[in-house]
Amino acid sequence: MIKKGFLFTIMAVALTMVWGCGSSDDDDIQPPVPKNETAWTKESQTFPMKIDWSGSDSKPDWADFAKLPDVGEFENWMILMVTLQDELVAYATENDFMALFIDGSMRALANPAIKIGDTKDVSFILKVLGNETSGKSVEITLKYYCAQLHQTFTVVGSEIFVPERVYGVNETFYVPLMDGCPKFPVCTPVTIYFPQEKPSFVEPAIGDMFLLMVDGECRGVCVVDEHLFVTPYPFTAYAKRNGEEGRLYFYDVSENTFWNTGKTVTLSNDPQIVNLTY
Repeated sequence: MIKKGFLFTIMAVALTMVWGCGSSDDDDIQPPVPKNETAWTKESQTFPMKIDWSGSDSKPDWADFAKLPDVGEFENWMILMVTLQDELVAYATENDFMALFIDGSMRALANPAIKIGDTKDVSFILKVLGNETSGKSVEITLKYYCAQLHQTFTVVGSEIFVPERVYGVNETFYVPLMDGCPKFPVCTPVTIYFPQEKPSFVEPAIGDMFLLMVDGECRGVCVVDEHLFVTPYPFTAYAKRNGEEGRLYFYDVSENTFWNTGKTVTLSNDPQIVNLTY
C-alpha cells in the first residue's frame, strides 16, 4: 500500500514537458562520438514491452454494494470521477470495482467503469458520503480491483472534503493506481536526458520506446513523443525490492530492433536521472 501526500493529481502534460526542460552546463558538454562507433549495442534477443501487473487476488469482500452504509446516516456528499491510467485501460472489464474509504469506512463504491464520449478514457464515478464539514482534511483510501489482472491497487492520501463538490468532470483525474500495486512496492521516478546531438545509428520516431528491464522482466516503459530526444523524458519504474538494478533499452519500432543503451538504474523510492550517450 503506497501512501501519497495528495491522492488526486490533475495531469497537465504541457506542464510536465516544461518542468525539467533545462539542462546543466555539464549536460550540454558531451565528448564527440567517433563515426561508426556508439555506446549502444544492438541486441539479437527481444524483450517484453509492458509491465506484468497480474496478481492472484480474488474478488475482494468490499466489492459488494450491500456493504455500503445507509445513505440516511450521512448529511453530505461529493462526486469524484476517477480516470484509469492509460496502462490499465486495456485490462478494464465490467467486473472491475472501485471503492473509496474515509478513515477506514467505505463511503463509495462503483461498478462498472464507463467511457466518456469518444475518448479512450475509462472512468469510475463515485458518490462519496460523509458527515465531514467543508474544509476538513480526511484520510482517503482508494481501492481498485481489476478482475482481468486479479490485482487490487491501493493508494492512500489526504484530501479536503467539500460537500456537494464535483471532481473530475471537465477535468481529468489520473490517480497513481499503479504506484499502489503490492507486486511492486518500490516506485522510482526516472528522467532520461539527451545529448544535443541526435544519434546517427537510429532515427527516433513517435511510438518508439525506452524499456527498463530487470532480469528480463519489464519494469518501466517510456514512449517517445513528438519531442524526439529533445526534452527530458520522465517515467516511473517499479521494483519488487529496494536496490534492484535495471538496464535501459531502446526499441526502434520501424526496424523492430532493440538497442542496449549501456545505462543502468538502481531502483529505489528516490528519483533517478539517466544521461544518455551515443
